[in-house]
Amino acid sequence: MRGGAQNGLWRPSGLVAPPAEFVFPVPPGETRRVFMHDADHRYTWTSPPTSTGRVAFPATERQRLQKGVDYYWTVVDDSGAEAQKFRVQ
Repeated sequence: MRGGAQNGLWRPSGLVAPPAEFVFPVPPGETRRVFMHDADHRYTWTSPPTSTGRVAFPATERQRLQKGVDYYWTVVDDSGAEAQKFRVQ
């Protein structure tokens, strides 16, 4: 992965390989999910809920990603509301 630090946070700027895991902050006592999709929503994946801020991205899903396609991943709360959003190239 490539990226850079900004205000003490790591910001992804592209991938060398699909991520095996997503890591993000979760407020105490709350859960989050990762929703990943391509620009046209032909590919979508939603993780199980986590309260730890760590979500494994299954190998079967990583194999479905295609080079040259932009993917977006969003951290959502239990209602599906956006908490954080990222673009992966």
